[in-house]
Amino acid sequence: MRRARAARLRSAAAFFAATLAAAAAGAAVGAVGGVEERAWCVVSSRHFEIVTDLRERKAHELAASLDRFRVAASALLPGEVDARRAASPTPALRLLVFRRARDFAALFGFPRIGGFA
Repeated sequence: MRRARAARLRSAAAFFAATLAAAAAGAAVGAVGGVEERAWCVVSSRHFEIVTDLRERKAHELAASLDRFRVAASALLPGEVDARRAASPTPALRLLVFRRARDFAALFGFPRIGGFA
């Protein structure tokens, strides 16, 4: 169990490092304002993996909220739940969540990407 958590943290760190590297091409070096120095955590649920600088308790609440939203949205999407999908579940969706919107904007150079902020 401890090895699996360590592997997830390494995977999350690699994901975050790649995100920072990609964003650095379009952002000034000092514009991030210490985002890379914060305590980041990884919280997983059955359908989501959240990489965030939120406090761990808040990250777990967010994961639970996203799972509830997924259940509600699935009821509105015909054919979303069938025996084939239940037999081979889709991998968890990995999300990068910033505690402060201004950190997102500083890192990516603008406040939104495709409607996400």
